[in-house]
Amino acid sequence: MRILGKCRIAETLAEWGLHEWNGRLHRPAPSDAESGLVGVNTALWYRAPLVARILIAQPEEYALQLELNLEDAPRLRLFDGQRLEAWTDAILVSTADTWVRDRVPDPTPVLGPLICTGRLKDGKAIPPLVIFDGWHRAAVWVAHGRAGMPYTIRVDLIVTADVPPLTGPLQP
Repeated sequence: MRILGKCRIAETLAEWGLHEWNGRLHRPAPSDAESGLVGVNTALWYRAPLVARILIAQPEEYALQLELNLEDAPRLRLFDGQRLEAWTDAILVSTADTWVRDRVPDPTPVLGPLICTGRLKDGKAIPPLVIFDGWHRAAVWVAHGRAGMPYTIRVDLIVTADVPPLTGPLQP
């Protein structure tokens, strides 16, 4: 894990919202002048229950931009409490969702950022790092690494005082 820099939480929400805007919502790209506000608005509008969980965890005023290696994967949990590696195993055999399985043969690295929360102790992130956005991309990243194609992935880590309330139990 390597710290690349810091950014404001609003910038993290803007990235998250623009990913939703361009991806799941299939909306045309906003102008550069509008993109930040469109991104924040979209994250707040479409992901309000998740943003609320982040706010309940008492975020600091900044987020860290990190670069993770595959060795960092065991520290990651999904906001439902599952370990990223266990969810990757499940999604790779799922017939309900084939996006991850279809992407694994393509060696092109998936792009971040993953949107996560985490706590710091002595300047270092301590587990769990909770993924709020990027479950599927993170699963492809893990699967690529297991297939001998490791690379780093960028994470925007919203630094919080507490672990956010999860939608399920935290898996060990």
